[in-house]
Amino acid sequence: GKRRARTALPLTPSRAMDDAHAEKLRMQAEAARRLVAAQSHNAYEGSKALLRAGHVAYQYVVLGACALVCFSSVQAFLSILTGATSTGRWFWGLLTQLYFFLFGAAGILLETPFFALAEPVLAFKLFVDRWLRALSRHTGRGFVYFSHAVLLIDAQHLFTKFGELSGYVLLFAGLFSLGIGYVDTADVMQLKEKIRDESSRNGRVATAQQVFREADADRSGALTRDEVERLVRRRHPSMTDRQAAFFFANLDTNQDQVVSLEEFMVWYDRNRFTADDAY
Repeated sequence: GKRRARTALPLTPSRAMDDAHAEKLRMQAEAARRLVAAQSHNAYEGSKALLRAGHVAYQYVVLGACALVCFSSVQAFLSILTGATSTGRWFWGLLTQLYFFLFGAAGILLETPFFALAEPVLAFKLFVDRWLRALSRHTGRGFVYFSHAVLLIDAQHLFTKFGELSGYVLLFAGLFSLGIGYVDTADVMQLKEKIRDESSRNGRVATAQQVFREADADRSGALTRDEVERLVRRRHPSMTDRQAAFFFANLDTNQDQVVSLEEFMVWYDRNRFTADDAY
């Protein structure tokens, strides 16, 4: 038989109103989604800005926590010696308090800018940076502070309330340090993306040699601290001077106060995230 031609259903007024209402709902849902995404992005960037600006406050928090650790360890040490606290294992208790005191004293020496300029402290920091590189980063120190805070809270409550308080303050300092390390790491990774995007020509990503020659203003064959900081300010203005200085120190692996092309290539050409990218 002959096939009957299908005829489109007439667009009735009620159906047209339903379609218009559905389209309006879709547009409202899309606008709400964009608003939530924008607000979430603004909140994220705002929290990053607070952490960037909170580095000075972070130093005071760590110094306060380390001072409390030293004070509580001395108090607990004396409490064990005088017999005011009976732990059963007094020898190990004294060793534990001595360790906590040395830990707090090392934190005070390394985190205080005045002591950090002393030659023995600088030598110790160079040793840490070479052999215990993770501890020279905020993320590494954050894990150290966090783990020691758990030990303090668990051990010191037997001896003194200040010990438990120092543990909670150090716990906050560890989380603070991890947050700063995360922001620094994200900013440096974003800096690399911006350099690659803005330096690309004809759709091709610029090589490390091209970016290096562009940043080397005095044509000396090496990047000075000022040249690296200008590169950072030009490509990622949100980064602070502290972050730029720390970025330069991370690039300068042989610590000769300049960044060679080879050192720059190691960072620029590294596509996968490694432990060296953590700050």
